[in-house]
Amino acid sequence: MRLTLAEIAKRAQVSIASVSRFYKDRDSVSPETRQKIEQAVKELGTPLRVGRKKRSITIALLVPDIENPFFANLVKNIELFISRSGCFLLLCNTSGGPSLEEKYLDLLEGHHVDGIIFVPSGRWDESFVEKINRVLLPVVVLDRAVEGLRVPLVLCDNEEGGRMATEYLLRLGRKKIAFISGKKGVSTSWERLIGYRRALEENGIGLRKELIFEGDFTFQSGVEVAKHIVDNRVEVDAIFAANDFMALGAIDVLKKRGVKIPEDISVVGYDDIWLSRICEPSLTTVRQPIFEMCESAVGILLRSIRSGKVDSPQRLVLKPELVVRESCLRLSGKGGD
Repeated sequence: MRLTLAEIAKRAQVSIASVSRFYKDRDSVSPETRQKIEQAVKELGTPLRVGRKKRSITIALLVPDIENPFFANLVKNIELFISRSGCFLLLCNTSGGPSLEEKYLDLLEGHHVDGIIFVPSGRWDESFVEKINRVLLPVVVLDRAVEGLRVPLVLCDNEEGGRMATEYLLRLGRKKIAFISGKKGVSTSWERLIGYRRALEENGIGLRKELIFEGDFTFQSGVEVAKHIVDNRVEVDAIFAANDFMALGAIDVLKKRGVKIPEDISVVGYDDIWLSRICEPSLTTVRQPIFEMCESAVGILLRSIRSGKVDSPQRLVLKPELVVRESCLRLSGKGGD
C-alpha cells in the first residue's frame, strides 16, 4: 500500500508542502510539525515510500475557458514565471463549470502537486467555498473574486476599469451607451457594470436599464446583442462590452449591417487581447496588467510552497489602463477629447 503526501498531511493537519519538506530534510520543519507527521505515519501504519532526491515543484493552473484569448495569454505568462523558477505547470481547463472544478481539486490534492493557481468560473455555493478554504495545498485565486474565500487573491480593479471606459465615451459626447455584461455571477462582470453605472451617475446621466444587455463573455453573445440593437432600432451611440471577445462580436454585426464604426456607434472592449489590435477598426479597450498579475500570483504561491506557510488572505488589486484605438470617435457637434 502506498500513502500519498495528501493523506499524511490530512492526518497530521499540516500542509502537503510541510510533509514534502519533511521527507526531503527532516530538520527543515519545526520539531512540532515533525512530531505531528511522524505520529500520522505511525497511525496510518504504512511508511510513505517517496524518493529522497529533490523533486521539482509542480503547480496546477485551473482556468475556465482556454479558447478565450485572454485566458490563453494568462496561461502563457503563468508558464513563463513558473518555468523561470525551475518549476513545472499542469494546466486544467474547467470549461466554466464548478462541477469540473471540484473534480480537479479532488484529483490534485491527492497527487504530487505543490500548489494551485485558480481562476474561478463564477459564483460558488458556501460548501464549495469552504472546500477551497480547507484545501491543504497552497492556493492563490487569480483574476476573479469569490465571496468568503480565505486565500490570497490577485485581481485587477474592474470597477475602475468599467468607470474609465464609460467616462471616456462620455467625454466623446456619447450619452446613449449600451453595456454588454459577462457571465452572470462572475465578479469581473458585475464589477465592470458597477463602474459603468458609477460613471453615468458622476456625470449626471440617468441609468437606462434597457441599455444593459446580458452576455456570457463569448463572441456569439456580442453578436446576439448587436443584432438585437440593430433589428429593434435601439437608440445607442456607443457600446461598452465587458470583454473584447463580445466587443468584436458586436463590431462584426454592426459592420455587416452598414453601421459606421466609430462614427455612428463607438465601441469599447475590455482585456486588450491580441485580436483587438488587428481588427478593423482596431478596438479601444481597457488593458489588464496580466504580466504583473501573473508574476504576483506565482510569487505568492511559491513563497507559500517553499516556506511551508500559507500566506494570509491578502487581496492584491492592480490598476487597469485605457488603450485608445480607432473604434471610438468624438460625436459630431459634441464636446469631448
